[in-house]
Amino acid sequence: MLKKALNCALLLGAAMTAELAGAGELTLYSRDDYHGRSQTVRDAVADLESVRFNDTAQSIRVRSGRWEACEDVDFRGRCRTLGPGQYASLERLSNRISSVREVR
Repeated sequence: MLKKALNCALLLGAAMTAELAGAGELTLYSRDDYHGRSQTVRDAVADLESVRFNDTAQSIRVRSGRWEACEDVDFRGRCRTLGPGQYASLERLSNRISSVREVR
């Protein structure tokens, strides 16, 4: 019985660790095609001014997770959801992103 409880606890711990390890990550770049200054984000940033990247991003790499990139602070204004991948040019959102957050 103790062995079964221990196995259950280990499985639960492994599942929780996998969930944490699966946290999203994206990198913002100040120029098209992933050039220029960059800022990697792993948590929601309600105002990119706090990391000196407000209205600066022109390309993005989403390494993991699904992210919402918004024109205004606090995730307002026009937003676009970005899945894992590379976005060499942000077109309408170029130099307009003020907040980002992972969406589940």
